[in-house]
Amino acid sequence: MMPFAEKLSFLMHITETTNKELAIALSVDPSLISLMRTGKRKLSKNPLQSRKMALFFARRCPAAFQRQALSEMLDQTSISLSMPVDELANSLECWLRGDMNMANTIYPAFKPFLCSRTSSPRPIRFPHRRRCRFAPLRTIPCSSTARMAVGRP
Repeated sequence: MMPFAEKLSFLMHITETTNKELAIALSVDPSLISLMRTGKRKLSKNPLQSRKMALFFARRCPAAFQRQALSEMLDQTSISLSMPVDELANSLECWLRGDMNMANTIYPAFKPFLCSRTSSPRPIRFPHRRRCRFAPLRTIPCSSTARMAVGRP
């Protein structure tokens, strides 16, 4: 399987995209894109970032030679000039995340279910909770009248 860094470099090469252009589209720093291209950083686990990246590259691949290169790289013969951008973005997103090989090796008919963004619900994220540390129970001295009011001897 091709590493993410090579996939990203391939896409940036065929679309003639700079680190700065992709960084602006993803709302990240250009140095992060550089780290991704060298393999020091991986694709974020945030599904929105991978979706934005896939849409960015899908929109920048209108030419026949780009679609041909993508179809060879993704092992899909169905990438044509008439393919809608959203459908191409779905294929690119699965390929970038590494789901494409799994979909092709298990059974091609399951590919829409494995890679589709609409078929899987969005994960629920809970806010970070700090651990509560309880102070040890302390006895507070009180007067005998207060104890009698509470009902203690």
